[in-house]
Amino acid sequence: MKFARIIAVTTLCGSGIAPAAAETACFTAEETRDHVQKLGLVALHDVVRSARGAGHADLISARLCETNGNMVYMITMLGREGRVMRLTVDARTGNLINNR
Repeated sequence: MKFARIIAVTTLCGSGIAPAAAETACFTAEETRDHVQKLGLVALHDVVRSARGAGHADLISARLCETNGNMVYMITMLGREGRVMRLTVDARTGNLINNR
């Protein structure tokens, strides 16, 4: 997956997706499964697996959200050094949008 190659990039130029915006709605696990199936999104478990391997971190939380009409996964992980990482991943492509 492309995720590992871009993990060091903090933002993708020209993505047009704001990682944290005022108009954000997140979905339940059931709604997430429905959206993945109906919209052809990258499965959450695939995104989390890539994030774990690339960042050598443990998952704290992950959820599918809609931000200004864009579907994104908001993932919080705990790095081996104790650093909390917040990742925003494009749910349609699996590409990293933001890493804070």
